Amino acid sequence: MPWWLKLVGGATTILLVATLAGCGRSSTVGSQHSVKREQDCQNGIDDDVDGLPDCQDPDCGADPFCFVGDENCGNGKDDDGDGKIDCEDPDCAVHPLCIRPGPENCVNLRDDDGDGLVDCQDSDCFSNPACLNPGQEICDNGRDDDGDGLVDCKDLDCVFHPSCVKPGQEICTNNVDDDGDGMVDCQDLDCVFHPACLKPGQEICQNGVDDDGDNLVDCKDPDCALHPACVKPKQEVCQNGADDDGDGLVDCKDPDCFNDPSCQNPGQENCTNQVDDDGDSLIDCKDPDCAGHPSCGPSVEICVNLKDDDGDGKTDCDDSD
Repeated sequence: MPWWLKLVGGATTILLVATLAGCGRSSTVGSQHSVKREQDCQNGIDDDVDGLPDCQDPDCGADPFCFVGDENCGNGKDDDGDGKIDCEDPDCAVHPLCIRPGPENCVNLRDDDGDGLVDCQDSDCFSNPACLNPGQEICDNGRDDDGDGLVDCKDLDCVFHPSCVKPGQEICTNNVDDDGDGMVDCQDLDCVFHPACLKPGQEICQNGVDDDGDNLVDCKDPDCALHPACVKPKQEVCQNGADDDGDGLVDCKDPDCFNDPSCQNPGQENCTNQVDDDGDSLIDCKDPDCAGHPSCGPSVEICVNLKDDDGDGKTDCDDSD
């Protein structure tokens, strides 16, 4: 008894055909039985009521929507078909989008909780023992030991530390005239505030103690007026070609001078008025704009600027210089 299977719409129709022999004729007795299939593999509904919705149903195995692949951790889809989306999927546990900031570790020099504050700078660490009593700055360990926000050589506490002393600067405890001024260690005025050079009872300017008993501590004591940690930077003068406040920025390049009239509309350099007229931090004859000016005297010929720099009437390659 042969069978045929045909698909009608979304249901499976089984057509039973029986051939009856006899009496010189045949007849076909047909019966049809419909079995529902999963209609839509993306609608979240168990269309064929078999307890398996959408991609969980084998009927959807060939649907492109149900192809299983690696989980994309940021597209809002269940790419690998495990029923878990993005960061809910364990496959995304180490994906940057799914790693949530943890509590601040107060001694690892990292911003563990993602608030932009590291270790003892973070209020989460204010009660941590490592942050309650910050100690003396160790000048070569990469940490802010004293909790002032300055690490190693950036901390003024380390100004005399050997690892922070620049070449040619006097080291105050090595019996060598490092800066070549004929004075060694504590004989050198550069070492006047070095702890090794202070007399007993003399104020030490960075230890938080009233060493000389005058009820004035560190920078509040006039004895420390010239100590590097106590000298306040000067105010920037905006037209003298100098870095007055020690921030590495001169005149109009310093934000302190942005509102200064001399920096608002710089003009042409006047070569004899001791003013930086054009705002390039170069005054009078120090400004290349004044090359060849009578008040600046002859200068060296620059051979590629189309100017008569030395004032001999010859320009660039025409000049024997």
